Amino acid sequence: MEEYASSATLLIDHIDCTAEGKELCSRHAITGYPSILYGDTEDLQTYEGGRSTEELIAFAKDLASTPRPRKTEFDRLLVKLKKLAKPLVKDVEHILQFRKNAAAPQQASEAAAS
Repeated sequence: MEEYASSATLLIDHIDCTAEGKELCSRHAITGYPSILYGDTEDLQTYEGGRSTEELIAFAKDLASTPRPRKTEFDRLLVKLKKLAKPLVKDVEHILQFRKNAAAPQQASEAAAS
């Protein structure tokens, strides 16, 4: 990946989340290793594609060749709001799953009684 070493718009690097990179990994909610993130540093996305060298190079080339629109102040605020809301969304999803699981035995007994 040396060809991207001098890129002004693309950074390819690695971080050891078990050592000095712990704070950075925590900030970006990296829990699995290896994780590949890409995109705006304020709104990183998780890479879900193939892990072979060829697939990673193809993805990096495609990403580097795609023009990125400039973010407005509203866009940056929206990203911050999404980050702040993320834990709440996870909590709500957890509560809904808990309620769904709690209701399942009752629904099964009602269906059996019908």
